Amino acid sequence: MKKKLNKLGLVVALSMSLSLLGGCGKDNNDKKDNIETTATASAGVDASTASNATREFKEEDYKKLLDNWAGYCTLGEYKKIEYNAETVEVTDDMVKERVEALRNTFAVEDKIMEGTTKNGDTVNIDYVGSIDGVEFQGGSTNGAGFDLVLGSGRFIEGMEEQIENHKVGETFDVNVTFPTEYHVEELAGKDALFKVTINYIVDKKLPEYTDAFIASNTDCSTTAEYEAQAREDIKKLRQEEADNTNRNTVLQLVVDNAKVESYPEEEITKLVEKVVASYEESAKSSGITLEELLKTYFQIETVDDFKKQLDEQARDFLKQKIVVCAIAKAENMTLTKEEITAIEEKIILNNAIDRETMESQYSMDDIIYFTISEKVNDFIVDQAVAK
Repeated sequence: MKKKLNKLGLVVALSMSLSLLGGCGKDNNDKKDNIETTATASAGVDASTASNATREFKEEDYKKLLDNWAGYCTLGEYKKIEYNAETVEVTDDMVKERVEALRNTFAVEDKIMEGTTKNGDTVNIDYVGSIDGVEFQGGSTNGAGFDLVLGSGRFIEGMEEQIENHKVGETFDVNVTFPTEYHVEELAGKDALFKVTINYIVDKKLPEYTDAFIASNTDCSTTAEYEAQAREDIKKLRQEEADNTNRNTVLQLVVDNAKVESYPEEEITKLVEKVVASYEESAKSSGITLEELLKTYFQIETVDDFKKQLDEQARDFLKQKIVVCAIAKAENMTLTKEEITAIEEKIILNNAIDRETMESQYSMDDIIYFTISEKVNDFIVDQAVAK
């Protein structure tokens, strides 16, 4: 059965779109946090920074971009959009997790080099995962060791139980099946074998949670003060997450309301070819063909099937750009050199690159679009009505 690529990454593999802007991008993810901050002219670029720009922003380029893209769609409703807003809640458990994380930071660990593992133990292990005899990406510790609390549920179902009741130094096989809804689509539902080695059992001693501990290791003086600060920090983080989710929700509703009459087929072809070329290079560096890579990692039988999926994703990706430009044109939105420079500097800062690298990766049209997309998103969110 063929599988859809899991957001194969037109945004990443192609245009390096807003997600690579960091502070003005869409998603910086770990397992629990998804934060977005928005860069606009208020990002704080002073006159000396702005004067370092080496490319000239021309208003006619901006108007040309809007004209090129706006005509592909008929806008639906984009003002007064009703949406289900994310709410922010800080629980006592969240604060407790922050406290325990702090204690763990200052824990003292001893390595127990003998004994048998049991539920509740923290064990340091190495493992190598394979499917049908082929190792898969991300399935190995590469000898670096990994601390795991047995019974924590951190690994996929059935794996931790099979690591219990083994001796330190022992190497053994663990057989598991990835969940059908696993977040890495090419692994979902697959039977896998992990060769696991128990390096040692970790004897972790946590410091006592006292006012003295807090005063010595944080900017706070007491546990009560630390917990109050933690609550505020968590609230701020959750609010940023909620704001990000709400922005994306409203934008998607607006995009869904629009009707795209046609697409720039030449642009679609360029996007697809760029992704294909990047995967061909990856396959070559691994000593395999593109067809072998697609079959092994994505269960896609042919390059033509691959291109069809990319074509669908390219249209989804470009629909947002079309709608954003159409709204900007309909509302007669303007851009300034300062706003453009703010976005450029944000890209440089959040990707730790210099201006020359930024300019080689992003055309002025890219920068113009990144900037106006933020203004359009601000506009429709300000108009939206939270339910």
